[in-house]
Amino acid sequence: MITEITMPRLGITMNTGKILEWYKMEGETVTKEESLLLVESEKINTEMESLVDGYLMDILVHEGEEVPIGTVLGRISDTMEKPVEGEAQPSQVVEGTDPSESE
Repeated sequence: MITEITMPRLGITMNTGKILEWYKMEGETVTKEESLLLVESEKINTEMESLVDGYLMDILVHEGEEVPIGTVLGRISDTMEKPVEGEAQPSQVVEGTDPSESE
């Protein structure tokens, strides 16, 4: 099963976000609720957590890159095997949380 990590909307006016840092490298084990990366928006920086256990198989957007909301940043797989082209169907989307929502 493949889980896509996408650029979240961290605020009403946010159109793009910038990857400040990936905490994991491709192929490393990821656990549920573990911080994966740090994203910068115009107002805040927030850590994105994994919603699943697995392996970080692909990093598609690298540190320093700015991309629109909804862009796939990376993929987590439940196995170490790379899926056959055309078979990868995203099952879930990992999104960051807006810290201002809890205030």
